[in-house]
This record gives sequence, C-alpha cells and structure tokens, in this order.
Amino acid sequence: MYFCIHISHITMRIGNRILKWLQANKKLLTILFAAFLIFTSEVWQYRIARRNTLNNVERSTMQQLNVVNQVIRDRLSVFEMAADGISWGIEDNTDIPDSIPRYLVQLMKSCSDITSCAVCFVPYFYPSRGKLYEPVALRDQSGIIRTTQIAGPEHDYTTMPFYKYALERDSDYWSEPYINGADQKLVVSYSLVLHDNHRNAFGVLTIDVSLDWLNDLANQAYPPPSSFVAILSHEGEVVTCPKDKREYLFKLFQAEDKLNSAELKQLAQKLSHKTKGVMTVAADNEEKSLLFFEKIESETNWIITVIGSEEEIFHSQYLSMRRRLLITFVTLTLLGFIIWYSNKLRIVNEEKSRIDSELRAAANIQQGMLPKKFPPFPERDDIDVYGVLHPAKEIGGDLYDFYIRDEKLFFCIGDVSGKGMPASLMMAVTRSMFRIVSAQENNPQHIIEQMNNLVNEMNELSLFVTLFVGVLDLPTGKLRYCNAGHDAPLIMTKEVNKLNVLANLPVGVMSGILYMGQEIELDSETILFLYTDGLVEAKNGKREMFRERRMIYIAKEFITTDQTQLKHLTDQMVTEVKKFTGNIPQFDDLTMLAVKYKRIVHKEILCCSLVLKNDIQQLPLLKTFTDDIIEKLKINRSLAMKLNLALEEAVVNIMEYAYMPKTEGEIEVSAHVDETQIKFIITDYGMAFDPTLKNEVDTTLTVEDRPIGGLGIHLVRQYMDSINYERADNKNILTLIKHI
Repeated sequence: MYFCIHISHITMRIGNRILKWLQANKKLLTILFAAFLIFTSEVWQYRIARRNTLNNVERSTMQQLNVVNQVIRDRLSVFEMAADGISWGIEDNTDIPDSIPRYLVQLMKSCSDITSCAVCFVPYFYPSRGKLYEPVALRDQSGIIRTTQIAGPEHDYTTMPFYKYALERDSDYWSEPYINGADQKLVVSYSLVLHDNHRNAFGVLTIDVSLDWLNDLANQAYPPPSSFVAILSHEGEVVTCPKDKREYLFKLFQAEDKLNSAELKQLAQKLSHKTKGVMTVAADNEEKSLLFFEKIESETNWIITVIGSEEEIFHSQYLSMRRRLLITFVTLTLLGFIIWYSNKLRIVNEEKSRIDSELRAAANIQQGMLPKKFPPFPERDDIDVYGVLHPAKEIGGDLYDFYIRDEKLFFCIGDVSGKGMPASLMMAVTRSMFRIVSAQENNPQHIIEQMNNLVNEMNELSLFVTLFVGVLDLPTGKLRYCNAGHDAPLIMTKEVNKLNVLANLPVGVMSGILYMGQEIELDSETILFLYTDGLVEAKNGKREMFRERRMIYIAKEFITTDQTQLKHLTDQMVTEVKKFTGNIPQFDDLTMLAVKYKRIVHKEILCCSLVLKNDIQQLPLLKTFTDDIIEKLKINRSLAMKLNLALEEAVVNIMEYAYMPKTEGEIEVSAHVDETQIKFIITDYGMAFDPTLKNEVDTTLTVEDRPIGGLGIHLVRQYMDSINYERADNKNILTLIKHI
C-alpha cells in the first residue's frame, strides 16, 4: 500500500514538472510544431509530385512504345504484303520456271530494305533441274539486282530452319536475327509457304530484310542522352540497340560483350509472359534505371524496351518528343490504312487489275474524308458553308475541309501538284495534318508552318501543295488567314473583289519557311468563295481558258439576283464550266468552297463589369458580381451554380497561368446579356495563354490514370455553350457564352 502511494506521488511530481516546462516553453513548442508541419507538408508534397511525375512518365513512355510498336508492325506488314503480292504471280506461273526470277526482281525493287529473296522448291518439283532448285535475287553493293540459282549439295536449304519451320506449320515464319555473311549486316528472314491450286505446298518464298531501318528508328525514338531503345527477340537476342549503349546494356544484365546471353534470355522469357509493363533494374553500384517494355504483336514476337535513368528520363524535352511522335504515328497510321485498304479492295475484286483497284479505293477514301453534310451547322444562323470537289480522274489531288472549334470556323482549300495516286496520298495526309495541327493551334500562319515542316519530313517525291487556311472568329467576324501559293479567294459583299493575299511559297517546297499571315474583319452577309485552278484553267476545244473574268461575272450575277443558297453558286460555276468546255474531258480537279458569314446582333438588356487583381483572395468579389447578375435575371439555382463555377474556374485559370508568380496584374470581367444569351468577356494583360488549347479530359479514367490538369477548363466547356479565345493588343480575351 505504501509502495503504491509512493509511486503515485512520483508520477504526479513528474507530471507537474512536464506541465511547468510546457508552460514555460510555449513559443519553442509552437515553432517546433510549425516546423514539423512544414517539413511534413514538404515531404508529403514531394512524394506526391514524384509519384505523379513517375505515373506521367510511365503513361507517356507506354504511349510512345505503342507508337513505335505500331510503326514496326506496319513496316513488317509492308514486307509481308509485298511477299504476299508476289506469291500470287509465282503460284500462277509454276509451269514457267524461267519466270520465277522476274518476280523475285520485282519484289526486290518494291522495297530497298530487302537484301535478297529466293524461292525454295520442294525436292524434285522441277525434275529437269535436279533435286534442289532455289532461284535467288541479290542486291550487290552498287545497288544492281542479280539473279542466280544457289541450291546444291553444299547448300541444302531443306535442312535450314526458315524452310523446315515454314513447311511444318504451313504458315509464314519470321526467323531470329542473324548477321548476313555477305555484307555483315543484321538481317531477319521472312518465309511464306507457296501452294498450288489444290492447296498443296510446293515451296517456300523467303526474303532477307535488312534491319538498318530498325536501328535508325531505335536511335531516334527516345531523345534523353541516358535513355535508349533496345529490341529483344523472344529468345533473348538483341535485335537492335544503339552502339554507344550496348556496353551499358550488357553491364546492366551482367552479360558478356555479345549480342545474347543467358541473362538476356531470362529477361526475354520473363517479359514475354506479359503484353506490356515497367520494371526497375540496376547494375552494381549504379543508379536505378526504369525499363518500359511492350510486346510487338506479330509473328516475330519481338519485345521493344525503353531503358533510362530515373533522373534523366524526367527531362522536359520528353514532352516535345511525345508530341512529335504522336503526329508521326497518326501520319504513318493513315498511310498504312490507305495501303491496307487499297490491298483489301484488290483482294475483293480479283477480276480487275491491281492499278484499277488502288485507284478506286483511293477515290473512295478521298471522298470519304471530305465533309458531306450540308448544311453542316443547321443549329447556327451565323454561318453557312458549302463545298464541292469534282476530280478529273478516279482520284484527285484537291482538298477542302472545315469545322468549328471554340466559336471559330477553321477552313482550308488546297491543290497538290502532280496527278494520280501520289497526289491523292499527299491530299489525304495534308487534310489529316490540317485537322491535327489546327486542333492545337489558332493562328493560320503557324498552322501552315507546322504543316510545311511535317510535309518536308516525308516528301520523298518532292510534291508540294498550294494551300489557303482561314480562321474566322464567329462572334466578331475577324478573319485571320494565310495563303501558301494558292489562288486568291473572292470576297463577295455588294461587290465582288479578290481577297488581298501575300505571295508565300506552297507547302512542301522547303522546310523552315516563315509564312506571313493576314487578317480582315468581315461585314455581315459576306461570302468568301475559294476555288482551285481547275475552275479558272478549264480549257475548251480551242484550248482557251475559262479564266477569272468569267468566274467573277458569275459571282456578280449571284449577288445581284439576291440568291441565298451557296449551293446555287457552286452549281452555277460547274454548269458554266461544262458549257465552256463542251465535250472536252476534264483535265484538272475542280474544287470550290463557299463560306457565308452573318453577324447576329441582339438588343442588350444588361451590361456590367468588374476589375480584379490576380489574387485568389479576390474571388469573393467575383461571386458577388455573378450573384448580382443572377438575381437581376432571376436565373434558376441549377443554372446559377453552373455560371458561378464556370466563371470562377476560368478566372482562376488566368490567375495561375497568365501572370508570373508574385507578379501583379488586373483581370477585367464584363457581362453582356440579351434576350438569348449571357456573355462573359474576361480580359487580362498577362502572357499569351489560350486555355481552349488544352485537350479534353477523359472523365471515364480513374484518378490514378487521369493526367494532371485540365479539369478547370473541362468544367467551363461542360457548363457553357461556347468558349472563345482571342489575343489582341497584348491582351488575352476569353469569351464565355451561355444561352438562356
């Protein structure tokens, strides 16, 4: 009992001393507690930021791997399709053995990456030529293609894997990479079984494909110095790896200095069980590296990997590289689709020639890419558009396109030099480039500059495109445009005149050109008439041209007769051209695009404004300003909440991005109300910042999978009927409209 009382007294004394110490050192404890909170917060924010960065890098890298994966699969498909196309001729001409080398030469000419190709016939298929017969076509160092027969006792192809495996499976077969003995190049073989009319195999068509293109792709696929791309076969052999990174790759996996090792085989087997993913690897006493991988879904079963240090992989240039790869991926995918679709039509229509099938397929694709719905915007009364394209042949090189984004009409018209399939392919690529580039850019001058650089990267046939790109701001009528060597459009008001255009070079002539843009403000009821030279250069039997004066005369007749349907204008042009040319076949594509603008002005019933500092503490003033408008208009609670939230998100976006940190600035918010709509105009003097260029947020993704940012402008888009941005007089002008 006494012991318990003694312990109790001791505990009380200790407690009292602690309490006195705490009372005497309140400030110190407060400082320590604040320091602890700040430190904890910094650590927490750092961990979150690092995790989010890693997630973004992983997501971005996997997207890039998917792009390279698609490029490789498309390239391999080209070789497979080339072999498949030649196999038809070989199978149909087995009774003429001397014709086989001609088909092999044709196959070699179709693709410069094919180093050799051969047909290995089953034993005694041609008794007169002995047991083994293997005609082969080779490309020597000077580029000349030669044919010979190499089968014999010293070269028994029936014992080789490319022949045995293909016949055993009765299907095509990609070999493991190996070093070609002739020129010491890394190559891979593709084998295709040949069948007679009874589906009996009589031989194997094999092609040796150089992997130099794969090396170039791997060397250019990932820009940071310490990051690189390596492609492994499912057996662990190195298909391609930058020369300056091989030593690091072997060190990373404790491998010897050779193209394959037990460690790499184990890695390939481990990765082959998954479609894609990421893992962490590290050599002895080295910093950790990230290995992103994805299996190439094809007969090769290759595995493409990106390896880079955790530090270097966060380099800011990665974002720019991903954007370029995305554009390249879209362009190559489009070209691959056209080739695939043309080949599909050839198979469906076997009775017709290969060239006719490709022309018909390209014509269908070309017409399918053009807008066909007219009127295109029936819900709007401020804009009308009508376009028509009459190709001279099955396919053409003209193009036009238009669409509305953020209260701006983006439109273009163009004419590709040359004729036939090359011109149609360039037309399809140019139209797709216009959609891709203009989705992220509002300035016609910059749109054409980016398109010109992209075209020059792939323009091996030296084609060029005359192009006119316009961006019409629908609320104001301001037209910004840039002309690249195209015919000047007509501007039709009460009179008909040619639009003043600068003489810029066509797209595709030279990369790095700086184009000059122009702008003009359109009056209400103005019509822009755009056309290609197939209209004014149409010829009759006397080889006289239709010329501009006839076109302008028809346009004047149209406006003097007070016609309103744009289709009547283009129809009249086509009718007059046919009358002029008579029975003479159409020589050039005839394309026209008419745009009619009508400025809608409603009586304003309310107008007020507010000036804020770029300080988040000023947001209550914005809410009071909006609530006052809502109360005056007697707006229901649901709509009021949306207006408040959308306006607040837009202003916060400007505070965060238009002004540098710790920089003072002003934001003016004005409201204009008429009987149809509420319009908020937000003006600031900060840096040029267009929030409408942010990509749409995929709200179906989970929080972990969704990229950071974009939710604010996403809410604005959801709650407002239109959003429009303009940069004028060193000011950012953002206009939000809600119909009431």
